[in-house]
Amino acid sequence: MSYKLADGSRSADYKIGDAFQLKHSDRVFVLKDNDESSCPWFVECGTTNEVSMYWGGIIPVKAKKNASLIHQLQKTIRRLQTTIAELES
Repeated sequence: MSYKLADGSRSADYKIGDAFQLKHSDRVFVLKDNDESSCPWFVECGTTNEVSMYWGGIIPVKAKKNASLIHQLQKTIRRLQTTIAELES
């Protein structure tokens, strides 16, 4: 079974070793054991603390990095469109 994460992605898209954050926290956790339940096991980065967390309360770290890159690209595109409009007039 696949579960929906806080960012809308699906649990089936991830594998052991992938990093996640709690939705409203900077704490990072690594997927340790995906038993295909709604609350698989994670290990908090920098510790040996194991915790079972609900997929719906976490977001993948990689997606956050991509979101930042996408935002930067959109900003650059808007600036380029403004420059092009100025040059055409």
